[in-house]
Amino acid sequence: MGQPLRLDGAAALVTGASGAIGSAVARELGAAGATVAAQFRDNQAAADATVAALPPGRHFSVAADLTDPEQVRVLVDEAARRLGRIDVLVN
Repeated sequence: MGQPLRLDGAAALVTGASGAIGSAVARELGAAGATVAAQFRDNQAAADATVAALPPGRHFSVAADLTDPEQVRVLVDEAARRLGRIDVLVN
């Protein structure tokens, strides 16, 4: 097997982080050392649970409806502002 994934210091934005796949991806990225912005549309409790399952860090959840271009712009701006940049996007 190869080396484990290491993303120490990376900033990641994961959409759909309140769902099963998005949550699993966010947890893997966090375990690899990334700081995660976890997007959700309707289920803040699930997104917050995803964030709570991550290793200690500056992770956060953020609401946005990805069918609305203005909300997408706000999401990206907010994630970049709070993370400092976006290195990884899982959409």
